[in-house]
Amino acid sequence: MITLTAIGHKQRRNRHYRRVWPVAPTSGIGTTSPGSLLDVVTSASGSTSILRLGVPNAVGNNASIDFMAGAFNLAKISSQYSAANNIGLSFSTYNGSLGERVRIDAAGNVGIGTTNPTQTFVVNGAGNITSLGVGAVADSNAGALRVSVNNSTTPAIRTDQSGTGPTAVFMGGNVGIGTTNATAKLEVNGGLKFTGDTRPITKAPRVVYLPDTRSGGCPPALAANTDIQSYTFTLASAADVKVEVDTITNYTSRVDHNLLVDGTIVRYHLTASANMSWQPVHLAWAGSLAAGSHTVSYRATAATVTGCGSGWGGMILTIFE
Repeated sequence: MITLTAIGHKQRRNRHYRRVWPVAPTSGIGTTSPGSLLDVVTSASGSTSILRLGVPNAVGNNASIDFMAGAFNLAKISSQYSAANNIGLSFSTYNGSLGERVRIDAAGNVGIGTTNPTQTFVVNGAGNITSLGVGAVADSNAGALRVSVNNSTTPAIRTDQSGTGPTAVFMGGNVGIGTTNATAKLEVNGGLKFTGDTRPITKAPRVVYLPDTRSGGCPPALAANTDIQSYTFTLASAADVKVEVDTITNYTSRVDHNLLVDGTIVRYHLTASANMSWQPVHLAWAGSLAAGSHTVSYRATAATVTGCGSGWGGMILTIFE
């Protein structure tokens, strides 16, 4: 059924009537009330061919739909019969001249800026992508890896794993792991783990500085083989610990200074010269300690021979847990 309709009105002049067409006629196929210049409707169920374009069956013959402004070709959708059993589709637009912009080949590969896409999606030229899923579930923000911009004010690239939030961000030359705002060349929000011959680090290194705050003279009075300074701490897991002691001593004969870990001497310092001048003392030890409570301290084998306030001595611990 083909229906041709028009909208108009009659004008009376000298007892005769004429029809005036204020708008163009419309044509309908399968409908009695076409809503556009050409309106095609079918009542058939399922997939139905509405329009067929045909050309002779030979390589190089292509059918197209052209979008015109008068004799001016604005855009085109065309078949691309490039080889036997190899027919694709191209989309062309006008930008100074009519040119092909997108190609879908016979295998379903999509190319932008190329007429020969060799992969599922090929772009030849620059582009802006706000979010890209790699190995993502179709139509989902979850995926093996997602790459997207961090925010609109700070140019950045961020990766999200399985849609659970940022795993890494690259912004302004800074790299952030577990954070969306990297303020240093490398910023890590969370623990570090190194495999191989090194111990896994689950926390940021802990540094403890203990100045010698004793008063009462230089040196302050203290019995022999008594802790000059001590520090007790608890490890949630096995850790590497470094201990350093710097102080001064003044004695008229030999005096030993000992560094102890959990009551066991691990380092010695011997002052052998017998004079009344001040001598420097440096003790250092590093090793692994098991989870639990530990105490580090240092002592002198003689009474009242060590230290002269915080400016002259103290103990530093660095704990890698």
